[in-house]
Amino acid sequence: MIDPKSKQQLSVFQALANGILDQIDGTYRNPETGEVISIPEAIQRGLVLVDFSDNLPNGSAQNGGFSPIRNKMDTMMYPVEGVIDPKTGEWVGVKEAITARIIDPRTGLYTNPVTGEKMSILEAVQNGYLVADPALLDEIAEDNGMFTCVDFSDISHEVLAVIDPSTGEELTLKRAIQDGIVDLTNSIYRNPHTGETMALAEAIKKGFIKVKPVDASTPKENILTYKQLHIKKQKFIPGVGEIFEEDDVDGVRRDPSKKLADSLRSKHDVSMPLVKNSGKRDISLEEAVSQGLINLAKNEFCPPGGDPMSIEEAVEKGLISPQVAKQIMDIYKDHSIGQLIKEGKFDPDTGLVTDPNTGHTISLQAAISQRLIDPNSVFLYDTNAGKVVSLAEAIESGLFDPNTGKIVDPNTGEQLSLSEAVARGLIQTDIDPEKIIGNRESIAKLKDKTDLSVKCVEGPNGGIISLEDALKSGILDLKNGMFTDPATGESMSIADAIKAGKIDPRLIVPLLETLSDLSLQEAADKGFIDLKSGMVIDPQTGANMLISEAIENGMLDASSLMLVDNETGNIVSLANLIDEGKFDPKSGRFIDPKTKEKITLAEAIKRGYIDPKIDPDRFADTSATLRDLIDGNQVNPRTTNFLTPNGQTMSLRDALANGFLTMTSKVKVDPETGDVTLASEEEEVVQCLLEIRDQSDWLQVL
Repeated sequence: MIDPKSKQQLSVFQALANGILDQIDGTYRNPETGEVISIPEAIQRGLVLVDFSDNLPNGSAQNGGFSPIRNKMDTMMYPVEGVIDPKTGEWVGVKEAITARIIDPRTGLYTNPVTGEKMSILEAVQNGYLVADPALLDEIAEDNGMFTCVDFSDISHEVLAVIDPSTGEELTLKRAIQDGIVDLTNSIYRNPHTGETMALAEAIKKGFIKVKPVDASTPKENILTYKQLHIKKQKFIPGVGEIFEEDDVDGVRRDPSKKLADSLRSKHDVSMPLVKNSGKRDISLEEAVSQGLINLAKNEFCPPGGDPMSIEEAVEKGLISPQVAKQIMDIYKDHSIGQLIKEGKFDPDTGLVTDPNTGHTISLQAAISQRLIDPNSVFLYDTNAGKVVSLAEAIESGLFDPNTGKIVDPNTGEQLSLSEAVARGLIQTDIDPEKIIGNRESIAKLKDKTDLSVKCVEGPNGGIISLEDALKSGILDLKNGMFTDPATGESMSIADAIKAGKIDPRLIVPLLETLSDLSLQEAADKGFIDLKSGMVIDPQTGANMLISEAIENGMLDASSLMLVDNETGNIVSLANLIDEGKFDPKSGRFIDPKTKEKITLAEAIKRGYIDPKIDPDRFADTSATLRDLIDGNQVNPRTTNFLTPNGQTMSLRDALANGFLTMTSKVKVDPETGDVTLASEEEEVVQCLLEIRDQSDWLQVL
């Protein structure tokens, strides 16, 4: 592009960003005068520089750069065969008309030598002054964006033969010129006996001159070159960027869901069933996509006769298997904003689309409007919604402002850069299939075992959110035993989060108890896993199988088999140990971190590397001073019982009177009975007091 003000060359990105070029409307705007002309006219004027080389891929990206435009120029050429001289009413050759200044190919104007009236070439054709292809009259109306000009250029053909109009004999080009049949000066074919003439182009068209295209082997004496005036009509066909694709056949924009489906088919096994249906026919992922049950562009699954839901929700409801869902999420990962950021094509701090080769930038809104980016094919994870959304959906819901390229905090209305929004936990630009689907698997496993609606986790902006929302948003990651601080983005173990007050220790206990029910120890006690052999025992057949096989066929969910990694002190899943390379699911062996030898799970427990049990008391200190409980009206000294370490029961008043506890003693309240017990560190002292009292009573009896 040429900047009309500075006369300097601009890149396409700069021209788009400055509003000089609008490839959708096919126009070039002069920012100084406001004049708007079509791109073909701008090319004609030399304001837009183009490369029509056939060997360059149209709109290709070079060295990882953006593909700003994949354009097409719809060009129609109509040859002008002759001109009617208004003075005589006779037909004259184009070259003669140009010499007589009846036609000016530079301005594209026709001048009536009798009246001096000037008119466009199109008007001259309409008024019958120009002899042109009749098809031009069907296209005479100026289309929006259509530019018409004249093209007076050399045309070359290899002449095979020239027909003598008198005898019908085939002549060479040289002989035809000598006999006056071909007049190169006036570009006409003439019957030397009758004086009848026609344009060379017309003679070729009627077969009086037989030609073929010129090539490297064509002898010079056989090349016929003449000036030909064409009326050229051009229209710029708006192109697309590398993300916003069009159909190769008819140029129609492709359904983004079909584009994503093609990516899915090329990368994954789409013959996998959505979910195993015992006694029913399995529906494959391919069938679900082809039949419209899954809309990939909208991240929607609509079961037959049911309501649409996200893929994540379908996993939670058991309608789509985690394995299939992870394949779908993997495609969203490839088409995520995070991927654009990695490629240097989007700046998460400024919200600008960037060409990594030139460094030139353009607003996201402009990139969308100019079809550099298709918002229906770019994705991010909305933590509040707990699902993957397209950029288009984020814009429609008000989460994303395309004008500023920023995220809008739904709680405060504050605009944040993508980097800030990620740090606050509002969105995830990188889509993690394992984490997203793993958390939904956890919800599915836990929702029938414990109350996930309990609000006990610190959420965005300092608010307290439920366990379910914490899992959906990724703040809690049970598979890896991690908590992500939504304010800072810092990750810590769930145990550390409880200690730091990010998770309420009293309200998290039911969840920890549920995790205990899902522990490795529980699975071993039920005979499902043999800790010595590292094999899974099929509960139906009693057959042994490798843990890797059990995971593959869906019998074992490694993300929900919990244990304690004593090396880190975290509650983690078996899947975490596999991901970290600490456990080999094929051999069923744990990798000793010191010797690197493979040992059985039983040996790993014995050496203290892992704890197969989840003890809630180890991670959640639910104790409080007796004074705090009384002041908070949680216990009543007269009606609440105190349970001693050896199982004796007495009122709190009696326990205080006998010195078994004080107002500053750390105690716990049994959530089922309401009885007060001592925290573990004070039990030994009270046990000693009880033994002393028992011995004293025995001595009194003696």
